[in-house]
Amino acid sequence: MAKRKRDRQSKPEPPPPETLEWRAWPLVNRPAASGALIIFILAVSAYSVVSFGHAVYGVIALVVLFGAVTDLLLPTAYRLDAEGVTVRLPFQTRRRKWEEFRYFATGAKVMLLTNSADLDSRSARRGQLLRAPENLDEVRAFVARHLEDITAARKARGEAGA
Repeated sequence: MAKRKRDRQSKPEPPPPETLEWRAWPLVNRPAASGALIIFILAVSAYSVVSFGHAVYGVIALVVLFGAVTDLLLPTAYRLDAEGVTVRLPFQTRRRKWEEFRYFATGAKVMLLTNSADLDSRSARRGQLLRAPENLDEVRAFVARHLEDITAARKARGEAGA
């Protein structure tokens, strides 16, 4: 019996996957927050119609606000591979190479790929946000093969907040 246990422990781990694909849809994953967002968009659109006196302004507000939060309301498909990251929304596909990024930072259910060690609004706009509500650990392991964890980089430099 001891020999069998030893044999199981000596087996090599399977190689990491060549690609990693998943889909995130915050509208479904967080229905209460998504509902509140939709109500807010509709309220602002209605207010625009009332305050400006024409339905065109309501339509403009609806289109602009919906466009700003498309990634929250529509399903997003993610694909990581040896070349980089692909983010696919129903109306848009973005492909970015690993060379565009240096670091990654993780939150509760999201990961930010960035080229700056400073986490500010500029690095967030220039970076790429990956929503991974179900598989963040798997995504972190895959991304760590290509980029440096920003927390580790800050600790190595002795910065506060790391």
